[in-house]
Amino acid sequence: MRAGKDRSFVFAFAKNDVDWGNETVIGSFPQPSGGWLRRKVPLPDVVYNRFLNRNEERSSSMDRFKRRLLGKGIPVFNWSFFDKGDVYKWLEGESAYKYIPESIVSPSTKQIKQLVEKYPFIYLKPTHGSAGRGIYRLAYVPKHGYYIRYRHGGKNVQIRYSRFDVMMNMIEKRSNMSRYVAQQGVRLIELDGCSVDFRFHMIKNGNNEWVISGIGAKKAGRGSVTTHVRNGGKLIMPMRLLSGVFGSRAGKVLDNAKKTVIELAEAVERKCPETLGELGLDIGLDRRGNVWMFEANAKPGHTIFKHPSMKSAGRNSWAHLFEHCLYLSKFRGGRGNETGNRHPRMESKNTTSDKIRFERNGKIL
Repeated sequence: MRAGKDRSFVFAFAKNDVDWGNETVIGSFPQPSGGWLRRKVPLPDVVYNRFLNRNEERSSSMDRFKRRLLGKGIPVFNWSFFDKGDVYKWLEGESAYKYIPESIVSPSTKQIKQLVEKYPFIYLKPTHGSAGRGIYRLAYVPKHGYYIRYRHGGKNVQIRYSRFDVMMNMIEKRSNMSRYVAQQGVRLIELDGCSVDFRFHMIKNGNNEWVISGIGAKKAGRGSVTTHVRNGGKLIMPMRLLSGVFGSRAGKVLDNAKKTVIELAEAVERKCPETLGELGLDIGLDRRGNVWMFEANAKPGHTIFKHPSMKSAGRNSWAHLFEHCLYLSKFRGGRGNETGNRHPRMESKNTTSDKIRFERNGKIL
């Protein structure tokens, strides 16, 4: 909101704030002194969807609400959370598919067994999961049996089974495999004996191009299945890590990763049926420097920008996003330079006071 405060009216609203009959909405404007100012304003020209309740997001009422906005000619981007299985299917046939580890959506018990005996380890991931919840790491060691790791009760758990069917019986009592993806594990680069992966935060800019707004390296907690901070992971700076692993090659490895994530973002966007403006790509590098994409997130968190060295990158990411909103709404050159007739003319003498004045077709709202 601050990124666009001097160039437009930016506000927050919920679906129940909209008056469809009068084409108005009760918008919440942040105040410099704290708190929020709520005022009736015209329907927005573009909507950045940050609704984060996954169950409600998938409801028919939320879908109707967003489609009603589209029916008014209002672009909505970041439509909903991704299903992991959908992302993998979208990329099949794309050149970028080579960066995806072998993945099986809704795997059978037989397929899981084949996969776990084919690779050093595999992951079972819920298709609608987030923050590392519900993930299992499976490994098979000949003559020793099957090992499973997962998070339970705030702790990392590891159990050994001599028989695969007994292990799967435990898993299937806890989780529905029809809503899971089985995925090849990759030996990632490490720091202090712990795996490290990367979050590339991608933003569309004012030229409708994907740009990398931030890169965070995440070190897994000891014994953890994932690198998520809530599971004991730690955020570190990428070049410090890459220099330690690849030495003089670090810059070249990072440049290749940057080029690859742009290719991946473009491929996801081509296949996604809805408009995208932001992506979080979870990327791994193996010990040869090869790039792997594990997940694409349509509504990424912004944890990486909380690191002191990432504050500036965080501000730049919002600036890019605001420019993309102008692009989608067909405004160019700032306020008052519309390129279409749909957009209301909004005027304000002071957006931080009660004296907010909006005008649509000569009518004061």
